[in-house]
Amino acid sequence: MIRTPLVASAALVALSGLPTAATAFDLGGGLVATGEVKLEYTDSSNNNTAAAIGDITLAWRSGSVLGFDAALDSIWLDDGNDFTNLWAAVVLSTSFGDFAVGAPRPVTETLKVMPNISSSRLIDIEFGSLTASLTAFTSYFDNGMTPGLAFTSTAGNLRYGLSYHQIDDGVSTADLVTGAMVFSGGQTTYFIMGEAASEGSDDVVTLQIGALHQADRYALGANLAHVEFSTGNMSAGRLYGSYSLTPALSVKGDYLAITDSDDLLSLSAEYRFGQNGFVEGGVSVFGDVEVFDIGVGLKF
Repeated sequence: MIRTPLVASAALVALSGLPTAATAFDLGGGLVATGEVKLEYTDSSNNNTAAAIGDITLAWRSGSVLGFDAALDSIWLDDGNDFTNLWAAVVLSTSFGDFAVGAPRPVTETLKVMPNISSSRLIDIEFGSLTASLTAFTSYFDNGMTPGLAFTSTAGNLRYGLSYHQIDDGVSTADLVTGAMVFSGGQTTYFIMGEAASEGSDDVVTLQIGALHQADRYALGANLAHVEFSTGNMSAGRLYGSYSLTPALSVKGDYLAITDSDDLLSLSAEYRFGQNGFVEGGVSVFGDVEVFDIGVGLKF
């Protein structure tokens, strides 16, 4: 079946910025590493869990046409379960844009504008169909790499892209098409993103539209999301804000209002140390469930 985070991973909630910029690792020869690794612990009235989280991308560009992207996006839980995406694609850079062939990340990930919701990655995944990429979430449940194609290009201040993926979880096969447009106007970035998934008689369509304003010490964002699936629909509105108290310490808050459901309120803080280290933690409230989280890791 086509999984949406609020349906397929509700157990995660039951279990449960704009500070200084991180520095990418230039490995030489056109190879650059970016990403984040983190140890996270969540505590709620229902359960506690610990997780090791990694989202690492290696990008190589030859300086001409040929390039390569590879990424590991994984969450390992202390109960032995894991959610893992492996992405790898040959990238052809042309005058029209970049074509990625193999198992590329969907453009709803590569052109993502809004920050993750909450300081907890588990909370962020739970509400992913309303705040992030349905394709990336569904890909956690396939049996390896998710084959597909992606195209991204730029025209002035406008970035746009399309991608296609086929996901096989060993029981059924789903086709997913994603599209995104991002316009940068000074300190404010506007975006619209959509995904369409089809598996037999089951269809899911998502749409997100919003904007993020980034100033020197603060950021404000808002977006509307709507999900249509075979048995109904779901809509939500999100408000986001962050403020840098010092170059190293920042606070942020999220409010997500969901139709026919409890709202989510999340407050958190992050402290950066060294060139890449960080400590973060916060609390998220969803109905009568309170989830406290703390994490430590590296961003680069």
